[in-house]
Amino acid sequence: MSRSDALASLPKVFLIGFNKCGTRTIHYHFKANGIGAVHFDHGRLALSMFRNLTNSKPLLTGYENFTAFSDMEMINADFAFEAYKLYPYLSDQYPDSVFILNTRNVEAWLQSRLKNSYGTYAQRWKRILKIREDEELLAAWRTDWAQHHDRVEDFFSRNKYRFFKFNIETDDPMTFNSGLPEFCLDARKYKVLGRTADEPALDERVTTLGL
Repeated sequence: MSRSDALASLPKVFLIGFNKCGTRTIHYHFKANGIGAVHFDHGRLALSMFRNLTNSKPLLTGYENFTAFSDMEMINADFAFEAYKLYPYLSDQYPDSVFILNTRNVEAWLQSRLKNSYGTYAQRWKRILKIREDEELLAAWRTDWAQHHDRVEDFFSRNKYRFFKFNIETDDPMTFNSGLPEFCLDARKYKVLGRTADEPALDERVTTLGL
């Protein structure tokens, strides 16, 4: 089988955890290994998926040529399109796919999200949720985190789709790669990217692996 044929036969991969949980790192890990991947696309990815859902089209219409999908959200001043939460539809339409719950310590995630885009990301969420204070926003995000994680784990415990969790703070690249054996990913190409300004560095797993 040629390299192009091998790539074409790979399953779709969906990161269904929140942003600020290593989505950019994982995206570029795929790209560095020659895997067609799309990350955020300025919000167009999430918006396209919701439009496709509304129009009864396959969710990936317009993005069929990509294999790995991450940061599937669009947050503007008035609406939140969180397409990573469409995993029940994605699993139904693309049943041979791999679903990854990218996660981390929730309190570290909250602070990273609060500082994202110099605070403008949080401001958009406050407008959407009609709240004023950071503590209210953090409480809302903390609840959303818990509910999303519970729903994801319950859904995949009751269904036989391919699924695994990846903690960006405690798991190493080889753990990630082991969940995708047919991709033959090179752990040496895993680089931590996208850290929010002033956010503490992640653990030293890349250095200790000699990458």
